[in-house]
Amino acid sequence: MDLFNLSEVLLGRVFIIPDYQREYSWGESQLEAFYKDLSSCPSTTEHLMGSLLTVEYKETPDTHKSHLPNLENKQIFGLDNTPTTLHEVIDGQQRLTTLWLIFNYMHRSGYPDFRASYQLEYETRPGSHAYLQTLNEQEAVTNIDYFHLKAAHDAITEWFEASASNSQIRG
Repeated sequence: MDLFNLSEVLLGRVFIIPDYQREYSWGESQLEAFYKDLSSCPSTTEHLMGSLLTVEYKETPDTHKSHLPNLENKQIFGLDNTPTTLHEVIDGQQRLTTLWLIFNYMHRSGYPDFRASYQLEYETRPGSHAYLQTLNEQEAVTNIDYFHLKAAHDAITEWFEASASNSQIRG
């Protein structure tokens, strides 16, 4: 098994969550276990995050899903307008989304060196990408996907607020 640095795996990529994946649904117990796992790891050691299994798209995803990036010109641009590739997520969607929410929270809360260095696109839920940018409370009650994303974001906010006095977090 090959091990990779998380930032190398994620940097600049666009991950497509395919239609066969369930919606984001981690609840408090999964989020708490993930948080405890992350917070118990010393920053000076390697840490296994679990699997992330993806496959690179070689052709354009279904054309009826117009919200997905188009591969026809074989040039896809991710964050900061850098060339990238599309990757279909086979396994690891819940972890990948949770990490995105953590990076998003940290960046918005004054941790300038932290932000999601990758994009998430949802094959059958085109509004979810846009919703991740706002995490609007009023919209959360209109869609079960948004509800779970907002609940996870709220749990992440609580973690950081409870740990705000810990000087290790602000590094």
